[in-house]
Amino acid sequence: MKTLLIGGTRFIGAYLTKELLEQGHEVVLLNRGKQTPFLSFDVETIQCDKRDIALKRSEIDRHGFDLVIDMKAMSIADTQPVLSLLDGMVDRICMISSADVYRVFDVVWNLDPTPIDNAELTEESPLRRRLFNRNLTYQGEDPYDMYDKILVEHRVQEIERSDWTICRLPAVYGPGDYRFHGFSKRYEDKRTRWVMKKNEADFRFTHSYVENVAEAVVLAATHEKGRNEIFNISELDTPSYFDRYEKMARYLGFDLELYKTNSSDVTWIEDENSFNYDQHWVLDSSKIRTRLGFREKCSREEAYRKTVEWERKNPPERIDLAAFNYEAEDVYIESLQ
Repeated sequence: MKTLLIGGTRFIGAYLTKELLEQGHEVVLLNRGKQTPFLSFDVETIQCDKRDIALKRSEIDRHGFDLVIDMKAMSIADTQPVLSLLDGMVDRICMISSADVYRVFDVVWNLDPTPIDNAELTEESPLRRRLFNRNLTYQGEDPYDMYDKILVEHRVQEIERSDWTICRLPAVYGPGDYRFHGFSKRYEDKRTRWVMKKNEADFRFTHSYVENVAEAVVLAATHEKGRNEIFNISELDTPSYFDRYEKMARYLGFDLELYKTNSSDVTWIEDENSFNYDQHWVLDSSKIRTRLGFREKCSREEAYRKTVEWERKNPPERIDLAAFNYEAEDVYIESLQ
């Protein structure tokens, strides 16, 4: 299958390129050529801003693509040119969306007064009432300045001549990202105690390992039963952060002691957010599993091991040292005796 991947150089996009190639796709990337690829592949790249994709019409037409996967569908402004050109030119267009389309996002951020409902989110669950940005004609450089996947999803579902698939992603982790740096640094430092705020420790927030996400996206984008459908992509079950870190420690043979305490007791870390941690954010991925037969290629243990090993070898340039105030943690723990 001939596949045009818009993006394809950064974290998730790089693993998606890898998965497509491993499955035998003929892959061409389309991007601005401004990012150093996270993973290196010998693939052709059409270099342009996706908003100017019409200028590459003859080149794209020459390839005769069957499938387009848009990793960079951030807004109407950057998605409309893609759909205007490719609707009817390709068999299917797959758009990568996000779990932030659900109303739960605003409940977690205390922006929606909807009562707490901790039922898992299916593809039919209510979406946000609020849009992030209504400036639909923005032409600036930063796509996040008018980011909103709800608007993009609606527009994708309006195309008439090509089929579409929408994949809603959770928090994605793996080599190339620092989702679990709080754990990885303690593991590297051989720090066996960790004091966590109870509300954060008990919070359930769906994640998924990047290689499994790439596999699921390719399956949804190519399976006949994936046509004109929306799929949640996520881990099979979502543990609390406390349980997740306990499992990571156990898998790695790390003798980690976790302590839960009230937020007011953790005085060494400034509380910078206003999360409603009583509202969990958990995706139900049964649709892609039952309809398309999705199963993860990497076990949770393997995923955690790969992630922690990469984070240890590639520490971030900037570290919030307040989050690793071991002396303050020890003082607090000793006060419990």
